[in-house]
Amino acid sequence: MSELKITESRDINTPATRIFSFLADPAMHPQVDGTGMLRSAVENRPISKVGDVFSVSMTHWARGNYITENHVVEFEQDRRIAWAPVAQKSERSESHCNGGTTESRWWGW
Repeated sequence: MSELKITESRDINTPATRIFSFLADPAMHPQVDGTGMLRSAVENRPISKVGDVFSVSMTHWARGNYITENHVVEFEQDRRIAWAPVAQKSERSESHCNGGTTESRWWGW
């Protein structure tokens, strides 16, 4: 079975350190979320290393509101950052998400 990987790239005329500091701040993630599902960071701590965990408030038409705990799996200062989301219990009991569900994808920049 092959691994599905989707990538996008573009040139941005801004220093990498500035872009990276934006992406390492979970409070800024709603500004780059194209789905409209990400509402806000739960705590206000920047990501600084592999193993960090940050939580964000999410909303979904079927799940309702929920929290996603994101485990940092890649971190290279000013170059690469990636996390594996773990969805927590949804406010709607009929949702397929019953808490602690590891997603089958990573998100990264």
